[in-house]
Amino acid sequence: MNHGLKKNDRISFITSGALPTGLSVDTFYWIISDGLDDDNFQVSATRDGSAINTSGTQSGTHWFFVE
Repeated sequence: MNHGLKKNDRISFITSGALPTGLSVDTFYWIISDGLDDDNFQVSATRDGSAINTSGTQSGTHWFFVE
């Protein structure tokens, strides 16, 4: 499935459960070029910043919104 995101898109997440540790709901993140392809993406807290490392358990369904 192609997510349609591109570098420097600004997104935020919502979830029906819990996001992985390192991400928060209703917080803006930027798509970075590292690992970006049709099916994968990484986010940064700042434009052109370093990827946020996620960890821990997650639950529910997650959605993102492009701003």
